[in-house]
Amino acid sequence: MKAQPEFLNSYQAATLMVVGIVPTAILTVPTSVIRYAGHSAWISMLLSTLLTVLVALLVSGLIRFYNGKSLFELLRQQVGAWAAAAAGLLLALYYWISMIDILHQFTDFVREKLLSRTPNMIICMVILAVAIYAVDQGLTVLANTSSVLIVGSGVTMCLSTVLFFNLMQPGWVLPLTGVPAIRIIQGSFGPISWLSEISFLLLIAHRLKPPVKTLGLTVGVSLITGFTLLWVILGTIMILGPDIPKLLNYASFSVFGVVEIGEFVQRIDIIFVAIWMSTMFMKLAVYVYGCIYCLRETLKLTRQRAIYFPLSVLTCEHSTQTWIMGASFRHFTTYNLYSYVGNILIPALLVLVLWLTRHRKADSAL
Repeated sequence: MKAQPEFLNSYQAATLMVVGIVPTAILTVPTSVIRYAGHSAWISMLLSTLLTVLVALLVSGLIRFYNGKSLFELLRQQVGAWAAAAAGLLLALYYWISMIDILHQFTDFVREKLLSRTPNMIICMVILAVAIYAVDQGLTVLANTSSVLIVGSGVTMCLSTVLFFNLMQPGWVLPLTGVPAIRIIQGSFGPISWLSEISFLLLIAHRLKPPVKTLGLTVGVSLITGFTLLWVILGTIMILGPDIPKLLNYASFSVFGVVEIGEFVQRIDIIFVAIWMSTMFMKLAVYVYGCIYCLRETLKLTRQRAIYFPLSVLTCEHSTQTWIMGASFRHFTTYNLYSYVGNILIPALLVLVLWLTRHRKADSAL
């Protein structure tokens, strides 16, 4: 990871947050939400999007304490080195677990759909090597690459919407009152864990070009990603119905598979999978960056490339050996409880600690 003196603009920061959420969310959220809420899954997704705005307010509120400093500089100055070390280790652990989760999902998809005879370890090593190489080029390069891929993803989704518009059955998302409210609420828990990953902004906020409008940035990304997933869920239900997606591991990909463009390009899912795999590399790179950055700040490393190899070995080992039972892994990814800790609980605790520290110092000065 090269030292980059350049600042990021708001658009680049937004693309990093979007690419850190959408790729895996598209893979798992539609099926998991539909299993709970059935044809009312879109209501669960809408509820999740609105609740995530509260997370955006939390992240923005924490960044207001920065005053041009990084998160770890702020904690060292306001609370103490112990607080910065504790937060750094917890966040590094969160990003490392996320790396394992993302890598496992990516490997599982590639093995099931493309390389069924290739050992998981080989697939993991190749994927992680590409992600680490991307991180080593610097955050600015990562943001610019993500921007291009997001534009390509947007074009693909718009094209897909036009192509399968005639296949949609709006009646399959009705009636509005057909599912118990408790099931709708339960279905909203999973997407919040994905959408709350906007907290990645906490690690890069000090590199944003002034003036920094973090509230608009976090709320905007929350709404963009939330409504993107909402549209994917609506499309999945209106094309496949409310029952078939419950039986599929990758319901959203099955939707793209039913659209035929013509004789030359038989199905649009080929295009979609190619772009999606590229965004998955970027998503993994975002979390590799987060883990390495937290370890670097916590351990005060001067040569962060020294941890590339041991981190890769540990990540690949856990990714290939964890969740041998597919059902257990799907249950784990449905709830993502560790995301609630890393994206909501830790930032909330940091806001509380910083607020109490500031008021204690103000009272001491009187």
